[in-house]
Amino acid sequence: MSLLWKSELRLHLAPHHCDAAVWVRARQGWRWQAQLTYQARGQGSGRVAVEAALEALSLQGVEIPKRVRVVLGDDCLYFELMPVQLGAWAEVPKQALAHFAKALGHEALYVRHAMAPGGRAWLLAAIESTLLDAWLAVLFERGLRPVAIQPELMVDLARVQRLMPATRRRMVAGGGRVWAFVREHGVMVVPMSAAGLDDVIWHRLDWRQTETLWQRLQPLAGPQAFLIAATPAQHQLLAPQAREQGWLILGSGVGAVA
Repeated sequence: MSLLWKSELRLHLAPHHCDAAVWVRARQGWRWQAQLTYQARGQGSGRVAVEAALEALSLQGVEIPKRVRVVLGDDCLYFELMPVQLGAWAEVPKQALAHFAKALGHEALYVRHAMAPGGRAWLLAAIESTLLDAWLAVLFERGLRPVAIQPELMVDLARVQRLMPATRRRMVAGGGRVWAFVREHGVMVVPMSAAGLDDVIWHRLDWRQTETLWQRLQPLAGPQAFLIAATPAQHQLLAPQAREQGWLILGSGVGAVA
């Protein structure tokens, strides 16, 4: 962890809400760790949700940090996979924008890319610039400084590989695996093969409607299927059924906004 910051604001942005959390760097024994101190949610579309979340924090008497880390929810993003071409890494941002521009018919997009698990494809993500600009305008007006803007799926895939190195090796070496990240308004399914990441599939659904959830997931299940809950409530409800369906469910430490 970087020692250059004392506190930061973390925002999870979705089409109709914004989750805000204040984290501070605190010493635990001989280590420095980030600790959650305050959190709030704002409802609404566009800048309204961000303004509501920040106002809710202010009403708690919180001094809002100037440093901001933004995570973009899966349900406000477009995703694609693009094969890796040796010697062409510097062209990836331009190629990613061109790909989405062709598909969507315009270039008013904010695009990110990351190496997909397996190393044979780029995971591309894009969001409409008008939507992102509306959110960021609220931060700039308050003198807040975004230090990172990351798609939620990219954050979670990186965390899974970092926290589970043995699993990372199996993901590269073997096939027939699927990761399903449970979200508030759906589930993001990531099938794997021996070559790496095969697809990115978004299912919009209410995870509390478990019959619908498993109807969507079971056709995609491989020999090793992992369900990652984003909250303790999801884990509590889905864990017994996951075991019955042959899925290994992971705790809320993976997939949470942290």
